[in-house]
Amino acid sequence: MATLFAGGCRTFIKDAPEGRWIGAEPGGSLTLNRTVPMPQGRTRIFLVNGKARRNGASYQTSCALEVRQIERDRDRKLAPGRYRITRIQQYWTEVAAVGPDRVRFRFAGHGDGGDGQSMIQTGYRFYLAGDNPDLWRLTCLGVLADPPWADPPSLAEIQAALGPVATLDIRPQGDPGPG
Repeated sequence: MATLFAGGCRTFIKDAPEGRWIGAEPGGSLTLNRTVPMPQGRTRIFLVNGKARRNGASYQTSCALEVRQIERDRDRKLAPGRYRITRIQQYWTEVAAVGPDRVRFRFAGHGDGGDGQSMIQTGYRFYLAGDNPDLWRLTCLGVLADPPWADPPSLAEIQAALGPVATLDIRPQGDPGPG
């Protein structure tokens, strides 16, 4: 769904679940409004409904702040600041089912007679550059669903996942936006 224009690649994202598609390209920003804790041994922390969690959510939009290197000896804190979006990529992932004694990929439909479809989440990856070179990207995914019904999150759903912790502005710098 990325389209090539004379000025580079533009990805289209809905502004709201039933809203209009708008173009997004590098140049926007992610602003961390507060410190986000990152436990040792982790390279990402999820945000769901404005709260930091160790895991994402399959039933609603979640976003993950991802760092480049793992800290094995100590917790780290992602400091507030503004990060420029250098690239936007559409993304999807197959999701594993986790049970008390196993992890397996859902290669068969869930409860629908095993039609062979895997369950997926679709969304976007926003690659970042800023004062903290270790903060690598923000990945936001929509609801887990069979492929025909898997929709990427809208900007409104992404902002709901980020809550007061962070603000995503996809307008490229110099773009005054609609008006």
